[in-house]
Amino acid sequence: DQLDADPSLAANVMLVRYEDLCRNGETTLKQILDHAQLEIADEQIRQLADRLSAPTYYAPDFSEAERRAIKDITGEVETRLGYQVSQ
Repeated sequence: DQLDADPSLAANVMLVRYEDLCRNGETTLKQILDHAQLEIADEQIRQLADRLSAPTYYAPDFSEAERRAIKDITGEVETRLGYQVSQ
C-alpha cells in the first residue's frame, strides 16, 4: 500500500521474489543492479547467479489448517506480487 501511495518511494524500491532470483538468477541480478544503478561485469553476475538455488534441505510440514491460515493471511499480498494463489 505504501508503494502504491508514494510514487517516489515506489521508484526507489524494487521488490524481488526469491523464486525469481533462484530460477532466473542472471536476469534478476541484472535487473537489481540496473535498479540500483550499479555496474558489475557480466562474468561476475554469471558467477553469482551460479551460486543461487532454492533450498533443498527442508520441506515445510504444515497441516491443511495451517496452509489455509497462511493463505488467508498472505493471499492478497501474494496476488499483488504476482504469485498464483491456489485456493
